[in-house]
Amino acid sequence: MQRALDAHPRKAASERALQEFFQAKQREFAQRARGLTPEQRQQLDRQLQQQVIQKRQELLGGLDRDLRAAVEEVARAEHVSSVLERSVVLFGGVDLTDQVIKRLTGK
Repeated sequence: MQRALDAHPRKAASERALQEFFQAKQREFAQRARGLTPEQRQQLDRQLQQQVIQKRQELLGGLDRDLRAAVEEVARAEHVSSVLERSVVLFGGVDLTDQVIKRLTGK
């Protein structure tokens, strides 16, 4: 699943956007935290962390939805009723990762 997610065409751009957003929130905290009490700083930190979490979900959640849709399409096409992560399969099975990556990337 991780290999397929890493191959998503929008993953790198989404991660860059998230990193830029995070850095902007760090700068915002540094500016706004001056002169605040420790309690106020902690509250501001929690607020900004929540904004970063929300942005992460916004940016990367779409990738996850795309990945799940691709897995579902490939599984249906291959007549596979259950799809498991490789880490939980001890022996056997069919690896659909390359097909999912092709579906995601269009290649």
